Amino acid sequence: MALKAKLNTLDGLSEEIKAEYTESNGKFVLNVEAVDGIGLEDVTGLKKVKDEAIQGRDTLKGKLSDMETELSKLKRSNAELKAGQSGELDERIGTLKAELQALHQVELKAVADERDSFKTELETTIFDSSLKDVLVESGVTAKGLKYLPGELKPHVKFERTDGKTVLHVVDAKGNIRSSVAKPGESMSVAEFFKTEIAPDNLEFLVGNGQAGSGSHGFNGAGSGSVSGKTITETKFMSMPAKERASLLVNPETGESTGVQVIND
Repeated sequence: MALKAKLNTLDGLSEEIKAEYTESNGKFVLNVEAVDGIGLEDVTGLKKVKDEAIQGRDTLKGKLSDMETELSKLKRSNAELKAGQSGELDERIGTLKAELQALHQVELKAVADERDSFKTELETTIFDSSLKDVLVESGVTAKGLKYLPGELKPHVKFERTDGKTVLHVVDAKGNIRSSVAKPGESMSVAEFFKTEIAPDNLEFLVGNGQAGSGSHGFNGAGSGSVSGKTITETKFMSMPAKERASLLVNPETGESTGVQVIND
């Protein structure tokens, strides 16, 4: 059967189907992985804004049409009046023209504001969705998807080029950063996350769930420094951030090294 995009309740569904939904604002939304920019996005609010703007624009057009009709009548009357009687009519026509121009400017501004508002909201929705796609591909948990986009946003610049979403990792001055793993190329959001965000947020990665009182989300035992594929939490946290990152993620390939952090 076809799965619905949004449900009020998951009652009556199998556990397998329930796992495909995520709770959002009291509703349950179907998890859909975006492919080639096509995904499942809630644009209800954007459509409402657009419909209200169109209704307002149609109202303004109606007023313009009525005023243009009156102006046409005045012009016909002017041709029938004697030269000595036309002064007052010319003044009325001038006033009406000024009112038409002012109303037209109001209409143009309303349309421009509606367009800019719609564009901003749409780009924000696409930006947030694109960041979450990167996080999902990087193995972030559902809890992490609520917290980590806020950590990424200050370091990522969003652009729409030829209808496609382009994300750039930038420095504090807004300059695009270069890749460490692939010299000569710009740094991807996935590489930035794995090397600079993930090491300080390991509790939000799949496979690093909490496993005991007082832990930071790692199983195992032992003491000392690196032993095979493990490292104690104390030793790990004493290392510089870049060393911690390279210990967990290969800087050349961007792949996990398989090292696990364990309790002391």
